[in-house]
Amino acid sequence: MAIRGAVDGETWFGKGPVLRSATDFDGVAMRDTHIALVPRDTFLWLLGESPAFSRFVIGQLNERLAQCLAVIEAERLETPETRVARCLAWLFNPVLYPNVGLRLELTQQEAGYLPGVTRQRVNRALGIMEAAGLLEVTYGAVHVLDLDGLQRLRA
Repeated sequence: MAIRGAVDGETWFGKGPVLRSATDFDGVAMRDTHIALVPRDTFLWLLGESPAFSRFVIGQLNERLAQCLAVIEAERLETPETRVARCLAWLFNPVLYPNVGLRLELTQQEAGYLPGVTRQRVNRALGIMEAAGLLEVTYGAVHVLDLDGLQRLRA
């Protein structure tokens, strides 16, 4: 099944496992989430019959691939603070997360799960980003002030 879930906006996930006929896929909701499941047969039918749906899925897969490649690059070449900035910026990707806006409810612990760093490293990274005027941190949330700057940050 392909899955369409609502985070602070909407996103599709689970496309890759459906296309690979994989059954080893887990998703974890960290907040209350509404999920709509699309049966595999329906998903594949739409893929074959609807050029618009096929283009949408290709665009989604392309964005995910770009993220995966960026994760590999950042893991090898970047500081933990830069990895935190990149991962936060990805959560505001308008292709993958339309309607998310520029504010996201996210704890420091949760922000650390994405790049695989400790809450303390996230705290340091958020301080650097806030001092640079890239975002504003409030209790349990971040508000992005400069998304382009966040994506370019090298700490």
